[in-house]
Formats: sequence, structure tokens, C-alpha cells
Amino acid sequence: TNGTAEEVILDFGLNLANPTSQGDQPEIVFKIEQRVVLNYFSAKRLAITLSQVIRRYEEQFGDLELDVTKRRTGK
Repeated sequence: TNGTAEEVILDFGLNLANPTSQGDQPEIVFKIEQRVVLNYFSAKRLAITLSQVIRRYEEQFGDLELDVTKRRTGK
């Protein structure tokens, strides 16, 4: 995300592994697929709405663990 004093820019895309010529670990490249430009009022409304949706989800299904090493695998 980035923006100016008047707008917030959200870039949506994919992280792609780009092999390097030296055989080291691949370089990760972010390929932008979509861009959303919002004013700060709309961005705040989006943030509030997402927060409410996630809160309701967690009330119904449990906490969403952000640390991937602490997540249950479901197996």
C-alpha cells in the first residue's frame, strides 16, 4: 500500500518466485494484478467493515492465528 495526502492505494497481486541466474534462492517478485485507489474516508470505512466482518467470523469459528507456526493444520 502507498498513497498521497489525498488517497490510499492498495495493490493486489501475487508473490512469484523468480529464479536467479546464480542458483541461489529465488528472488520474490510481486506482480500487481489489481489496484484500488480510495480517499481516506472510504479507506477508513473499509477498515471498519473488514474489522467487523473478521470479528463476527472469529466469534463463530474461533480466532484467526496470524503466526503460521502456531496454526492448527486441521488434520
